[in-house]
Amino acid sequence: TDAASGKEITNASAKVLIVFPSKKNLSVDLMPMMNHFGDGLALEEEGDYQFTVSVIVDGVSKTTQFQYEVED
Repeated sequence: TDAASGKEITNASAKVLIVFPSKKNLSVDLMPMMNHFGDGLALEEEGDYQFTVSVIVDGVSKTTQFQYEVED
Protein backbone atom coordinates (compact mmCIF):
# COMPACT_ATOMS: atom_id res chain seq x y z
CA THR A 1 0.00 0.00 0.00
CA ASP A 2 1.27 3.46 -0.90
CA ALA A 3 1.76 5.27 2.43
CA ALA A 4 0.87 8.68 0.97
CA SER A 5 -2.23 7.78 -1.05
CA GLY A 6 -3.42 4.62 0.70
CA LYS A 7 -3.81 2.92 -2.71
CA GLU A 8 -2.73 -0.66 -3.33
CA ILE A 9 0.53 -1.01 -5.27
CA THR A 10 0.11 -3.60 -8.02
CA ASN A 11 3.39 -3.39 -9.93
CA ALA A 12 6.04 -4.26 -7.35
CA SER A 13 8.58 -7.04 -7.03
CA ALA A 14 11.10 -8.01 -4.38
CA LYS A 15 14.13 -10.24 -3.98
CA VAL A 16 16.66 -11.04 -1.30
CA LEU A 17 20.33 -11.94 -1.69
CA ILE A 18 21.54 -14.09 1.20
CA VAL A 19 25.22 -14.57 1.99
CA PHE A 20 25.63 -17.59 4.27
CA PRO A 21 28.38 -17.87 6.92
CA SER A 22 30.23 -20.21 4.49
CA LYS A 23 30.13 -17.33 1.93
CA LYS A 24 27.67 -19.24 -0.31
CA ASN A 25 25.25 -16.83 -2.06
CA LEU A 26 21.56 -17.47 -2.66
CA SER A 27 19.21 -15.11 -4.51
CA VAL A 28 15.49 -15.60 -3.81
CA ASP A 29 12.63 -13.91 -5.65
CA LEU A 30 10.05 -13.08 -3.00
CA MET A 31 6.41 -13.86 -3.70
CA PRO A 32 3.52 -11.43 -3.14
CA MET A 33 1.52 -12.60 -0.10
CA MET A 34 -1.54 -10.52 0.74
CA ASN A 35 -0.04 -7.17 1.86
CA HIS A 36 3.64 -8.18 1.91
CA PHE A 37 6.32 -10.29 0.21
CA GLY A 38 7.71 -13.55 1.55
CA ASP A 39 9.12 -17.00 0.93
CA GLY A 40 10.38 -19.90 2.99
CA LEU A 41 14.03 -20.55 3.64
CA ALA A 42 16.18 -22.46 6.11
CA LEU A 43 19.15 -20.94 7.91
CA GLU A 44 20.98 -24.22 8.53
CA GLU A 45 24.51 -22.88 9.15
CA GLU A 46 25.64 -21.36 12.42
CA GLY A 47 27.14 -17.88 12.18
CA ASP A 48 26.48 -14.51 10.56
CA TYR A 49 24.14 -14.20 7.56
CA GLN A 50 24.07 -11.06 5.41
CA PHE A 51 20.79 -10.11 3.71
CA THR A 52 20.31 -7.57 0.92
CA VAL A 53 16.63 -6.91 0.18
CA SER A 54 15.63 -5.10 -3.02
CA VAL A 55 12.11 -3.87 -3.77
CA ILE A 56 11.19 -2.46 -7.18
CA VAL A 57 8.08 -0.28 -7.56
CA ASP A 58 7.32 1.49 -10.85
CA GLY A 59 10.86 0.76 -12.05
CA VAL A 60 12.46 2.39 -8.98
CA SER A 61 14.61 0.11 -6.83
CA LYS A 62 15.17 0.54 -3.09
CA THR A 63 17.67 -1.67 -1.27
CA THR A 64 18.50 -2.30 2.37
CA GLN A 65 20.91 -4.63 4.11
CA PHE A 66 20.92 -6.34 7.47
CA GLN A 67 22.72 -9.11 9.33
CA TYR A 68 21.38 -12.02 11.39
CA GLU A 69 23.36 -14.42 13.57
CA VAL A 70 22.32 -18.06 14.04
CA GLU A 71 23.63 -19.46 17.31
CA ASP A 72 23.57 -23.02 18.60
